[in-house]
This record gives sequence, C-alpha cells and structure tokens, in this order.
Amino acid sequence: MSQRKIETVAILGASPKPDRFAYRALEMLRRHGHRAIPVNPAFPEILGETCYASIADIAEPIDTVTI
Repeated sequence: MSQRKIETVAILGASPKPDRFAYRALEMLRRHGHRAIPVNPAFPEILGETCYASIADIAEPIDTVTI
C-alpha cells in the first residue's frame, strides 16, 4: 500500500472573510489533508496559517496554485 503525498497548494488572494471563496477553499483543502498556504500581503495570518505577501516568499515547493 503506497503512502499518499500531501499536496502543497498556494492560495493567491487568500482572505480571512468566511463569505469569500478563497477562505472556503483554504478550509476545504485543509480538511482534505492538503497543505494550504495563504498568500495575501494584507494579512499576517489566516486560519492560524502564516500568510505570505507573495508566492516568491514561500520557501517550500508548491505543487499547485489556486486564485
């Protein structure tokens, strides 16, 4: 049985507002076992995750980007 790789997803335009799609996407990705990284220069963190000012600031490899 092979172990599933955790996919790392950067969410550009992430938002702390629950009515925004980017917020719901962050929640859903985390719920399904993905490493979701919020990217938005306006916020220091979202849902307890460090929020990066730009994708270039993320030091780890990114598998997918969502906008």
